[in-house]
Amino acid sequence: MLGTNITLRSTGTNSWSVVAEYSTNLMGPIWQLVSNSVNSYSGGTNVTSFGHPVTNAGQGVIFRVRQTWP
Repeated sequence: MLGTNITLRSTGTNSWSVVAEYSTNLMGPIWQLVSNSVNSYSGGTNVTSFGHPVTNAGQGVIFRVRQTWP
């Protein structure tokens, strides 16, 4: 059995804020914040981990990591 957390890796700098978001529809995307995400940064790589968001049964989910200037 696989773990329940999702881990995304991105590159960047530690002076930017990292936000994990998800959408269930790319045709009319409404991006929602992933709750309870944890970020760590080391050597140019940001690691973002979080639990799978609750959505309707069988509904696909697309994730993205967005970096923003503080």
